[in-house]
Amino acid sequence: KLAEAEFLYLNGNDLGGTIPPELLSVGAVPRLRELHLGGNRLTGTLPPSSDSGEGGLALSQLYLEDNLLTGSLPPSWGDDMYDLRRLYVGRNRIGGTVPAYEWSAGMEELRELRLGENVLTGEVPSELE
Repeated sequence: KLAEAEFLYLNGNDLGGTIPPELLSVGAVPRLRELHLGGNRLTGTLPPSSDSGEGGLALSQLYLEDNLLTGSLPPSWGDDMYDLRRLYVGRNRIGGTVPAYEWSAGMEELRELRLGENVLTGEVPSELE
């Protein structure tokens, strides 16, 4: 049962389509600690996270690198991903600016942030220094 999963490794396949928003919803996967979706052919935008007022997602590692993802980085991730330590979103087509204020306020455990090889714009946020 996916609702009981703590680790989901789907990296390095030939998966297409969009990222199901349920994978970033505490109501659907309350125990999910690691989500590995890198190295596929995933398209579309990054889904916002949703904690449904339940205290945030349990995710500590989120790997989305090497896909075909577009859009911007969701500010809601900073509100809902308190335990996130590693976030890899490099080598996609993510644009816009880094929501540094929202992320720095909520992602206090973040130790690795990989955003390279995208199409981000703006200045390097001072919150990331």
